Amino acid sequence: MSSHRIIVGASSGIAQAFYHHIRQQEPDTLITRISSRHLAGAIHCDYSERSIAEVCKNIASADELSIHIFNGQLVSEGKLPEKSLRAFEGDYFQRLIHSNTIVPMLFLQALMPLFKTQTRGVISVLSARVGSIDDNHLGGWYSYRASKSALNQLLQCFAAELRYRSPKSTVIAFHPGTTDTELSKPFQKNVSAEKLFSPEFVASRLYSLCSRPEPTGRALFTDWQHETIAW
Repeated sequence: MSSHRIIVGASSGIAQAFYHHIRQQEPDTLITRISSRHLAGAIHCDYSERSIAEVCKNIASADELSIHIFNGQLVSEGKLPEKSLRAFEGDYFQRLIHSNTIVPMLFLQALMPLFKTQTRGVISVLSARVGSIDDNHLGGWYSYRASKSALNQLLQCFAAELRYRSPKSTVIAFHPGTTDTELSKPFQKNVSAEKLFSPEFVASRLYSLCSRPEPTGRALFTDWQHETIAW
């Protein structure tokens, strides 16, 4: 049985740890890595709609097909998440929506033809607990929250469509927790040591989650503990 894993946003800290974890656990699995940055062994893509379509049309299908999307953005051009509505800026919001919401969905759109009726598929996309509308008690972080909430809704739509095309496939919106990567660097000073996770730890938790998929026709929203998060 052929197996193929596709890693998007391959230059991120979690993605690289995940890649090495797969290499250790599945030495024979075909892995395709896609990155907007220049990364040895990865396919370069500028994440424009045209570039995504061009890259994905040459990717091979497999009996067991996994797509793992790690790209995302929080700090953009020096702009930090908003503490109040006064700090809301349309340009910052649009940049986060493009990176966190539009780009993942363009990749899923382009890769959708790879999924067949008998495909055993797993699709994981990095989301965030702050994208939960039900769990939002603090407010703030308007743009980042909204971009992840929109992503979650789109993943649920994707899962509903995929259940007819590929009923053995599972869609997962994954919250990694606060991970020691460039994305979280500006916010680590208020995080206790036991709640700041290494990329290797998060990669291992994501791998174990994706190793036991439960196709239900609905997207899962879950964290590194494999605990369900309210949408």
